[in-house]
Amino acid sequence: MCEDLNARIIIKQGSGVPTIPVSADHRNGDWIDTDIYEGELYQDTDSGLTYTRNSFGIVTSDGKPTSKVWKAIILQAGTSAPVLTVVENTLGVTVVSSYSVVGGYGLSGFAGLLTGNISISMDFQLSYLEHSRCLVSTSSLLSLSTYLSGVLANDVLAISTIIRTITVTVY
Repeated sequence: MCEDLNARIIIKQGSGVPTIPVSADHRNGDWIDTDIYEGELYQDTDSGLTYTRNSFGIVTSDGKPTSKVWKAIILQAGTSAPVLTVVENTLGVTVVSSYSVVGGYGLSGFAGLLTGNISISMDFQLSYLEHSRCLVSTSSLLSLSTYLSGVLANDVLAISTIIRTITVTVY
């Protein structure tokens, strides 16, 4: 005989993003409170976001990879280090800017996070003569170069009425 069954599903909850356990068995004593199995749901009580785990790792419940972001508005003039106005920092880092050579700048303090699956984007409203590029120099340092008419130049980031942002996303 088949009967209807009413059951409640309890979603695991905890503080922070869930983690992948070091072993496959939660009963052996090496799991921590944030560890989850593939397919299990988990709610971060700090943010209210819901996560799950699949063969690619921890993802939000909509299937997108989890990520942390550092985003700042950047201005620079003359031979000064760029001025950074941080607008988002879920990476929890303190980034320090420096001037090295004409058109060359460093953004350090990423604490070894610039490895693996990362994305760096720059949203600069530059004219057709201006351009810039940003490269990962080490796991903690970004190198930013600015050009005018194809030549390294200062003051490309000097116009304060034009918003210029740089975003680092770590997945």
